[in-house]
Amino acid sequence: NLRRELARLREAGAQDAVRAEGDRLLPGPDLRCDLLLAEAALAGGEAETALAAWQGRFAEGLHAEGESAWAPWLAAARERATHLRLRSREAAAAAAVEGGDTAAALAHVQALLTEDGLQERYHRDAMRLLAATGQREAALRQFERCEALLASELGLQPMADTVALALSLRGDAGASASAVLAPAPAAWLAAPPAASPSTSPLAVSLPPTWPAQLPFVGRQAEVARLQAGWAAGATLVVSGEAGIGKTRLAIDFAAAQGPYAWVRCRPGDREVAFGAFARALRALAGQPPDLRDLPAWVVAELTRLLPELGPAPPPLKTAGERLRLDEACLQAWFALATDSFDAIVLDDWHHADADSRALLARVAARRREAGGARGSGPIELLVCRDEDVSGLQALLDTLDAVPVAMQALTQASIYELVQRLSGAADPARFTERLARATGGNAFFIAETLRDLAERALLAVDAQGRWRTPFDDVTQDYRELPMAATVRDAVLARVRRLGDGAGRLLEAAALAGVAAPARIRSDY
Repeated sequence: NLRRELARLREAGAQDAVRAEGDRLLPGPDLRCDLLLAEAALAGGEAETALAAWQGRFAEGLHAEGESAWAPWLAAARERATHLRLRSREAAAAAAVEGGDTAAALAHVQALLTEDGLQERYHRDAMRLLAATGQREAALRQFERCEALLASELGLQPMADTVALALSLRGDAGASASAVLAPAPAAWLAAPPAASPSTSPLAVSLPPTWPAQLPFVGRQAEVARLQAGWAAGATLVVSGEAGIGKTRLAIDFAAAQGPYAWVRCRPGDREVAFGAFARALRALAGQPPDLRDLPAWVVAELTRLLPELGPAPPPLKTAGERLRLDEACLQAWFALATDSFDAIVLDDWHHADADSRALLARVAARRREAGGARGSGPIELLVCRDEDVSGLQALLDTLDAVPVAMQALTQASIYELVQRLSGAADPARFTERLARATGGNAFFIAETLRDLAERALLAVDAQGRWRTPFDDVTQDYRELPMAATVRDAVLARVRRLGDGAGRLLEAAALAGVAAPARIRSDY
């Protein structure tokens, strides 16, 4: 293909425009490309020249259907080119404001709205510019269009800054243009810093002190119950609603005891016989599976659960054959896990199938028969949701387990979390607002804080303390826009990633892709 394209270029008289280097085609010194010209012009501060260089959509007329390697590259290149054009337009608008040409700046902002109408800052820029040219009613109509668009497309309300601008326009018809436009034009209508081609142009930095995980707070009673169950050698079951912090508690506790394995079940497991148990065996055996220390008959039986090991024996027909399979699974479990791990965390065990549940009950019973002490096998630490009360009770009865039921974080615990994160001496008002909005759900709290940070409503000052735009005027932080549900908070963050990332996440969700089981040692 490369040779054919080079031949076509030579026939067109462009033999010096490109050069071949291995399997890559690189621009030559005589090549003129509108994208490269635009990049150079923008880097040189010539935004209007950069805009004039555009000749249409990137690689117009080229198609990528059926080309698995070409299609992702073309999509990414077109996204980068679109972002370059938007940056050029923003820079041209900022330059027009600096030069006092409000009409030209407004034309650029309106063009930006045509291309990306969901960028709320473009609406604010248009409102300010319209007001500055005496078109106050048009500025208010711009706000109404922004409000309607955000509601219909994203299910969101305008940001506090946008609402405040609209209120200033409605409340003081005689206000001067300079008052409406405060702060200075250069501050509100300025091109963002150039993004390198290798990074996402829509990536947003969180506050520099933002931790990978939120501080672990408010779970003293749960930890104490886990410790008591651990000392007794019992199976442990952590239950609660989605997002309450079950997995975090289980993994942190297991890590504190020694090396552990972590396996997450998936919704489809409950429809596959031994599906959840097979997933756990794969995690314990590694990739590729290392079964050298297992008897040959055990490996032969495991092929029923792990087809990658080889051809499976004939289907089970008798109770004796089923007992043989169960015994093979138990021997494999203890052989693979006993000398390697102190605990095995089985996450989302509510997705486990009936055969896997029965097998795990036999694992736990055999470990207890051996004394339940270190050396008799790793302790089973199950994580599951509690929506099915009868199913949860049956699980506890079958395993003779110690239950650890998790509730929402109390306001006192949220206060401790916010205080440790924010550096504030007494974040009582912010804590109350956050607790009321999230109901104490740990995942909802994390997503809400990240959402506020990504929207620049939560920042960090030079002393490392949190700041919001409402600190000096609020009574209860009701001005902070918080999502009504955790789903809304997550979707809002996804939308800000851009179309490419959104499509990737949609495809992963439809495909049922999950994080792989991982095994860690945290001594």
